[in-house]
Amino acid sequence: MSLSLRAGICVVVLFAIWMLCIANFVLESFFTAPVEQLTRIVNSGEILVEFPLAFRRTWKTDIIYPPGSIDISGGRVFLKPGKYVVSYKDKYYWASEDFVIVDYADLTEIFNHPVIGGVRFLLTNGVYVANERDI
Repeated sequence: MSLSLRAGICVVVLFAIWMLCIANFVLESFFTAPVEQLTRIVNSGEILVEFPLAFRRTWKTDIIYPPGSIDISGGRVFLKPGKYVVSYKDKYYWASEDFVIVDYADLTEIFNHPVIGGVRFLLTNGVYVANERDI
């Protein structure tokens, strides 16, 4: 068997594997159902938090945690509470005590709490943190 024939066979095999991977990705993207992930916040007053839907795959489930959450032991996360309502890029958000954006602010919350404006936020490791000069 010549070298060019072997190379051609390898290219055909790699192309077939590549096409199978693309077909698998497309099938999983369109035909897997989302799974509702519920969790409980553990503190003096226990409240139920509904996370966005997770994507279920045959080998694992991707759980989407909100930005600003902190991983703690036992597969649990700590959600920073919102303390201030801030205005950033014509939208309103809840910011934690250390000025990290943790959630969107509702219209009623905007009218019931003072809004802090003029703070610039920087995207750092997937979390919006206030610029040090603006605090």
